Amino acid sequence: MPPKYVIFGVLVPLVVALDQWTKKIIRDELDLRERIRVVPGFFDIVHAENPGAAWGMLGDFEHRMPFFSAVALIAFGVIAVFMVRLPASHKTMSTSLALIFAGAAGNFIDRWRFEKVTDFLDFYVGAEPARRWFIEHLGNNHWPVFNVADISISVGVGLYAVYVIFLEPKVAATERPVPPGPSDRTASA
Repeated sequence: MPPKYVIFGVLVPLVVALDQWTKKIIRDELDLRERIRVVPGFFDIVHAENPGAAWGMLGDFEHRMPFFSAVALIAFGVIAVFMVRLPASHKTMSTSLALIFAGAAGNFIDRWRFEKVTDFLDFYVGAEPARRWFIEHLGNNHWPVFNVADISISVGVGLYAVYVIFLEPKVAATERPVPPGPSDRTASA
């Protein structure tokens, strides 16, 4: 089996299982909005539910479930096409696509089961004067609460960007055919 399918076949179920397991723990052990201080002034675990997309966008949209379902299914299809067309040895891109797919699948499962996504990782700036500066200049001192699926998507997109910006030009340069030199042209004439 080509390495790209092995990577995809291992990462997707592993990340989806970790995502669903951590969300289940949060739903079972914490009441909604209950908070556990892990690093005071910086990181808490909190039970949050997001009916929308990133940062709660479209949370009040009446047709959000069909919309999010269509977006997820299109994303799954696009990733599947990319995987099929991807050369067998492209491990970085396989990893990137698997992480994006797994994260999207984890949140898709939540939306279908609960019509909202369970989030629980809350990072923020609680120390003064940084807290005040963040609130005055950015309107908030909290990064939006997120989960394992969100981490997977972010790492996958970051890996994709690194590949496209830094690695792909090198791969393309080594795969590009070398134009014939002057002695090659005269020898073939």
